[in-house]
Amino acid sequence: MSCEKHKEVVEKYEGTLQELAEDIGDLHYRELAKFLSHLNMKIYSDGCKDFGRGREKLSSELTKASTDLSNAGNHIYKAWKISEPFMWKIYEDIEACELLTGFFYAFFTYLLKRFLCRII
Repeated sequence: MSCEKHKEVVEKYEGTLQELAEDIGDLHYRELAKFLSHLNMKIYSDGCKDFGRGREKLSSELTKASTDLSNAGNHIYKAWKISEPFMWKIYEDIEACELLTGFFYAFFTYLLKRFLCRII
């Protein structure tokens, strides 16, 4: 039996597993629900593969874990729907700031280029 596929660390992540959990937990609930859905499907897929390999006990536990992840995702999605009306105001404010920042950046970049062209 080989465990080469299953790693002890997340190679694309520099932090600890605790930090990873905290970072994932800090996602917007909508994105966290999507993450849990992806994780659910991955674990379910692994369970199906193990069932096909005759590992019925392992498959059963992975399928149960998949169900629990699905339930967790559903609860997080409900939390998103509760908080969603309050989030759009924040998004609107952020978008306005990004638009203003983009405008000022473009404007000052233009002025700086004109100024530098004159002295060079």
